Amino acid sequence: MSRRWRGIDSRSLRCRLSIERTKINRHLVGKVAGLAAIFFVALAPTLSWPQFSGDSEDLVVQTVLEMRNGGPWLVPTLGGRPRTRKPPLPAWIAAAAVSPDTIRDLSSTQPAVRESAYRNLAWQVRWPSLLAGCLMLLALGWMAEMIGGPAHVIPAVLCGGTSLLFLRYARTATPDVHLALWVTVANAFLAAAMIRGRRWLGFIGGGAALGLALMSKGPVALVETVLPFAVFGIMRRKCDRTAGLTPQWPPILAGTLVMLAIALPWYVSIVVGQPGILSVWLNELRGEGVKSISHDPWYAYWALLPNLLPWLPMFIAGMYLAIPNLVSRRSRHLRRIALAVLLVLIPVVVLSLFHDRKERYLLPLAAPAAILVAHAVVRLKRAIPLRRPNEKLVWTIHWGILIAMAIGLPLYLFKRLNGTPWFSVPGTFLSISGGVGILIAGKFLQRRLRLSFVTAGAALMLPLYALFMYGWSQSSEGLSEMKPIADRLHADFPGRRIVYYNPTNDKPVTLDLDIYLNRPVAVESNAPPSKAFEGAAAIVVLRNDKDQEPNFAGWRTHFELMSRKHHWYVLTPSGRLSS
Repeated sequence: MSRRWRGIDSRSLRCRLSIERTKINRHLVGKVAGLAAIFFVALAPTLSWPQFSGDSEDLVVQTVLEMRNGGPWLVPTLGGRPRTRKPPLPAWIAAAAVSPDTIRDLSSTQPAVRESAYRNLAWQVRWPSLLAGCLMLLALGWMAEMIGGPAHVIPAVLCGGTSLLFLRYARTATPDVHLALWVTVANAFLAAAMIRGRRWLGFIGGGAALGLALMSKGPVALVETVLPFAVFGIMRRKCDRTAGLTPQWPPILAGTLVMLAIALPWYVSIVVGQPGILSVWLNELRGEGVKSISHDPWYAYWALLPNLLPWLPMFIAGMYLAIPNLVSRRSRHLRRIALAVLLVLIPVVVLSLFHDRKERYLLPLAAPAAILVAHAVVRLKRAIPLRRPNEKLVWTIHWGILIAMAIGLPLYLFKRLNGTPWFSVPGTFLSISGGVGILIAGKFLQRRLRLSFVTAGAALMLPLYALFMYGWSQSSEGLSEMKPIADRLHADFPGRRIVYYNPTNDKPVTLDLDIYLNRPVAVESNAPPSKAFEGAAAIVVLRNDKDQEPNFAGWRTHFELMSRKHHWYVLTPSGRLSS
């Protein structure tokens, strides 16, 4: 024992250690909160750049507009019909952030006023999602401390906040961001209960977070929280009965009651109000009878790996280091990192059994994946200077990926995705020089900052993300197909009824038309002439390049527009019948 502790009894020693641990925890909380604030400030300016052009985000935005235009809030509508397939919490939060002035200006006859309203709407519906993503990083820091220890906290937050998975989806107004937040909070509370023995706090807090997760996207939250923790508890008890914590049913029951108190009232009201909704929910789980359900390949969730760039080598190394602990009889500290493996693998396996497999569904796995990355980072830090071949291999691949992204992404963005140049040669040179400069600075600081390869990678990803978002917002992929049509309809038929003709009865692709018109557009799939066209000022018709121009009795082409994928026609009454 050092001179500092001589003459101090064991009770005083434990008290001093507890005080020091509290100071460390407060210090970490301040750092994590600062990092989360930095991520919010860095990503917030890009929120209004892309237009609404994706169906997942458009579903929430159109629901919000119908709520703000006088529609119901308890059971929101989409296209005038109750939207009961998804819980309403994300729509409630986004609707609360949209101002009445924005809603009013969306229907203005002045183009400049509408353009300003479009940008305001994009900011107002997206910033709550970005805030939820940054709050998820706070929960990630706490979960990393529970599972890995204080050394894992900062690397986990830095790597989680700069992975492609987080940067791609944490800024969009989708339910997946809110689900990821509450799943991460629930996992942090459950880890406190099962690993640290804080059962009442852990199970009640986890129950509250699970209730909010169920109100964000439904029962999928249980697959990403309760199921992995149940398997973890069973495996620990089986490997070593002295290591596992015996569950106490009173706190578990209390947490379950809190979860049901938050989530159950809305679901009960829907079941009572719509008796057939249970079959609709079951069909959606099975992927039957729902147009928006896609039948993606069984290996679709392998997309998790590229979405973890630039930290993929560290994730693989973390998995390699943590998987043996699933059945290890070594110390509890080493075994608990296996929980992060279960929180990644079990949801991937279970969710792969369903037909609808979208990459954005992986966002709740960003937190446990970041903890595995941090585990590899901490082990490499302790191994510096690197001597083993596998350590040098991970280090080399990681830096190779960073260099490739620093050079390759600006070169890729030298042209838009549709081939039109948008970025100057000097700008490209400066971008590449800046990215490479960040990496060189990190390399030289390697001996002083043991986490230099983490900080350098994080510092590189934020400007690359802003550069990509600017290029994306200027490309055909980031522009709405329907906004030019909506602008023309605003000018020619302000406030008039518009109908979208969809003869294939396939999934409508016009949600952004509803958004930019600020009113629901009726979808008609019957063969013309149809009574549904009566009273309509215009019909929007979709044609592929090989299809002929529509020829409806009593209607003529008002204007047509070619987009990146389709050929659109807008028809108006001709005043006479045509063959």
